[in-house]
Amino acid sequence: MRCPPWFPAQCGDGRWRPGCSAASVATMLWAGVISGVGAGMGTLPPVVTSLGRLLLIGVPVAFVAFAVGAVVTAVADVSWAWVAGGVPGFVIWLLLPVWTLLVGTARR
Repeated sequence: MRCPPWFPAQCGDGRWRPGCSAASVATMLWAGVISGVGAGMGTLPPVVTSLGRLLLIGVPVAFVAFAVGAVVTAVADVSWAWVAGGVPGFVIWLLLPVWTLLVGTARR
């Protein structure tokens, strides 16, 4: 399947590869669930659980923002709208390594 011309982010060789994105999203959702379980059991510090919940909430918000940006780009021919819609996802993507480092250094 060829990449849409307005979505070059996944297209190193011109082919659409959704598997990497799906794995990233699944990892972020997993981090949110683990944070919730850790908060319920009292095994994770509050900063880790808060960041995990932010990941869990942020993934659907980022998906909707990107979808809206992509539709605006396709319909209104505003070439930068998909980038603006992708900013929340980029922020969430940057928070995952921070969550991982916090989990690794958490002491209870």
